Amino acid sequence: MKSHVKSFLIFISLLIFSSITVADDFWEKMNFPDDLVIHLIRSNQNDVLFVDAAFIDTIGLPHGRIYRSLDYASNWEDITPDYNFPGIIDILIGNNGVLFLGTWYGGVYRSYDNGDSFEQVNDGLSNTVPTELSQQSDGTLYAGQFWGGGVDYSVDEGGQWYQTTFPILGVNGLGINSNDAIFASYDGIVYSEDNGVTWSERNNGLTNSAMINFKCFAFAQNDEVFTGTVDGIYFSTNNGELWDNCLSCSSVYQMSIKNNMIFAGTSDDGIYFSEDEGNSWSQKNEGLDLLTVYSIAFDSENYVWCNTPEGIYRSMNDLVSIGSVNSSQKDLIIYPNPCDNTVNLFLPELNYQNVIIEFFGLNGKMIHKIERKTAEFLPNVFSFNVSTLEPGIYLVKVKLDDNLNRIEKLVIQ
Repeated sequence: MKSHVKSFLIFISLLIFSSITVADDFWEKMNFPDDLVIHLIRSNQNDVLFVDAAFIDTIGLPHGRIYRSLDYASNWEDITPDYNFPGIIDILIGNNGVLFLGTWYGGVYRSYDNGDSFEQVNDGLSNTVPTELSQQSDGTLYAGQFWGGGVDYSVDEGGQWYQTTFPILGVNGLGINSNDAIFASYDGIVYSEDNGVTWSERNNGLTNSAMINFKCFAFAQNDEVFTGTVDGIYFSTNNGELWDNCLSCSSVYQMSIKNNMIFAGTSDDGIYFSEDEGNSWSQKNEGLDLLTVYSIAFDSENYVWCNTPEGIYRSMNDLVSIGSVNSSQKDLIIYPNPCDNTVNLFLPELNYQNVIIEFFGLNGKMIHKIERKTAEFLPNVFSFNVSTLEPGIYLVKVKLDDNLNRIEKLVIQ
């Protein structure tokens, strides 16, 4: 009897959300020169924006370009050192505001004046194709080499480079957590907690297809680490000794965390967002012209920036507003969680025709699928039986009229 009363009270409280409306756009497109392919956007502590772009000249040769804005993207200036500048792979804003560029066959460039001038700093670098740049709290700089190299380090902001004992040739991702431990990726992940002196593989729980991409590591305040792969997002609470899948999606280009809010840019699905440590995800694509998102950045006012190959975008609201909207205005709710035999799906509005509910194991394989018409909801809640599923943790993907609306982690007891 008590359980029925509890379920009824939960149902009544959920109905309160039925009048909620969501803003039309999450993103606002900002000004940027046309006819350029945009790769990355970064912001320093003074809200100076830097953008890595590229163009193809009249004879088909690619050229890298670095742009700077001092007024939140209202105006841009080309600060590229010369016309034939190599393609830019990474932009790093160092601990002291020093600007570093990792380039294709140009090595590393450094600027002490926000890009007014650059100098090449390649002495000792094992390769001239540094894919990723990252920095420890004491200023030690690391460069991951994509072709024929490993991970190099410098203690004088690139003045001189030295090789670590990285065991694999080729790096396509690099990240450093709050304890200065290094995560590096190739077709998997290796880890070092002694500044690159020794490395250990950390692939337990990753699928065989998990190849890491670009800015693929993000670190939460509770020491959780998230990594993006070609088949979704994984997280670990023990420095990568064991990974669990928390989102199956297209290739993840970059992950960023601010105020424990997680944003992930993907190759085909736009932006995914989580504010509960990856337990549930929603897409934040309203206002984007393309769903290929290469990078994510934050400014001092806590606005979120991102870029597609063709445009630069800023969130319409700051993170405080985004968090309050998402915590109090969810468009659907799955309860109870954990559950036994029955799970309920609450929709605040029935302005959809079809609902598809898919269950995935933590290995990313779909195990169960339910398709229903919203006319079957009584009146805003659909109950479905999960007694045929084994106890464990599942990812539940809900699609409304074929549009992904939410991914939740569900525990079946």
